[in-house]
Amino acid sequence: MGSGTQQTRSGESLASYQAESWTTRQLAEFLSVVSSFTDERAALQGCVERAAAAIGAEVAVLVRDGKVAASIGFPDGDEPVADLLGASGDLRFERRLGGLGLCTGICSLVEDEGTLLVARTGRRDFSKDELDLLRGMGRVLALSLRSIRLIGELRERQTLLERLTLLQRSIASRADIEDVLDAIVTGASELLGDELVDLSLIDPEDPTILEVVASVGYAPELLAQIRRTPVEIGIAGHAVTERRPIVVEDYGADPRRMPDVVVDGLRAVISAPVYQRGELVGALSLGTRKPGRRYSEIERDAVLAFAEHAGLALNDAKAVEETAHQAFHDPLTGLANRALFVDRLAQARTRAAAAGDTVGVLFADLDGFKTVNDSLGHAAGDQLLIIAGQRLASVVGPTDTVARFGGDESAILVEDVRQPIELARLARLALDSLERVVEVEGREVFITASIGIAVGLEEPEDLLRNADLAMYEAKGQGKGRYEICQRHMHEAVAQRLDLELDLKRAADRDEFVLHFQPIVEMEGESVVGVEALIRWMHPTKA
Repeated sequence: MGSGTQQTRSGESLASYQAESWTTRQLAEFLSVVSSFTDERAALQGCVERAAAAIGAEVAVLVRDGKVAASIGFPDGDEPVADLLGASGDLRFERRLGGLGLCTGICSLVEDEGTLLVARTGRRDFSKDELDLLRGMGRVLALSLRSIRLIGELRERQTLLERLTLLQRSIASRADIEDVLDAIVTGASELLGDELVDLSLIDPEDPTILEVVASVGYAPELLAQIRRTPVEIGIAGHAVTERRPIVVEDYGADPRRMPDVVVDGLRAVISAPVYQRGELVGALSLGTRKPGRRYSEIERDAVLAFAEHAGLALNDAKAVEETAHQAFHDPLTGLANRALFVDRLAQARTRAAAAGDTVGVLFADLDGFKTVNDSLGHAAGDQLLIIAGQRLASVVGPTDTVARFGGDESAILVEDVRQPIELARLARLALDSLERVVEVEGREVFITASIGIAVGLEEPEDLLRNADLAMYEAKGQGKGRYEICQRHMHEAVAQRLDLELDLKRAADRDEFVLHFQPIVEMEGESVVGVEALIRWMHPTKA
């Protein structure tokens, strides 16, 4: 695969990563700003001001119920209401806005709260990332407004504000996801007074199972019974399958209860679905043994708010996980990249030194990869690299690391090495796994690899250099083989470097001498030509 294509793809991946990071950062800051308000009007004004600053717009307005609820960019009380109402019906617009003249803007619905609108003067359009950011702000604002209203309606439950604010700040500050989820179930229990609360998520490896990931109030034996349950069983399962909140105020008589689980005296249950990036991922459930329990509309909204915060926390944790994965993994093969490999090599070296062992590095380079890339195209080359990475990963142990360094170069880290022969066996397995026919783009391709081996406790870069030297020795010995790094390889490289340096200096030092040697015809002994020879008069070498 050509370097130009690699650089283009790397640039596109970097641009996508930077755009996602910018959007995530702006949303986190917006969430932090909006969640700091306890008064609805102040929250709306703070929202439009922050939206304008984040997106780089002169105008930001929240239109609600045919009126301007908050704005920036116009004199207070002098907003062009009719123009703004007309613009709020479109996703993108270009129209005159009062005294500002022609403006270009974008809009986002804030659920039932109205429309959030931002605009720039003139014809300066908005990017897709800016539109996505505005939509995210709309969702955050709707969630924050709901929280503020709940606080007003549940003044006797002042802890709601404290809980939701702490949760929002925990999410914005990237607190550990387990701690945030524990805070959600604890806060829901304390706020609503229900003694049993659990957050269950669909098992990503088995979508038919709901697994409890955070809970409060359950005895260990009961928690063991409900920790993993079929998704179609129980109130939480029905909240997931029916994709709606479910309230049960006579649990014992409800046919949707868990039939095989004895919950001593459980009277009422409420469960709300949890979403992550628009996908249903689980449910938040609360239960109580108190007789006569009835969930008010306000309390149902509170449960929904906690469920939405669980979704926000999961969404943010996923974004962090993806960002970390992109930073330390090769985007094509999914293998570790050089940065992660070197970090793991340094850690393995420290552990091996303490245990009296060594670490091994295998450096592999595909033979003839350029021919495949040039003849079949870069798509075929990419497919071949993916298959090669999978085959290398199939021969290593669970504690070993396979990484792609770029192009067709890969490396394997082996921990706890006692004898170099262990690495030689692994190199043979790796070569055998690669030396099989591969079908790419409908064509059968046969490839080999050259592998260099280094073992010891040297610095990570020294071990990698040694393995690289051995790999080039393997190529020089005929390819399709492995070589273990030996001292003479360093000496050969050092001699070659000295020779190259001397050659560069020889011309400046007038060490080259030109000799002419006549070419004589045998018959007649006449000179028919001249052969020119350059001799290097090295000061120390004959």
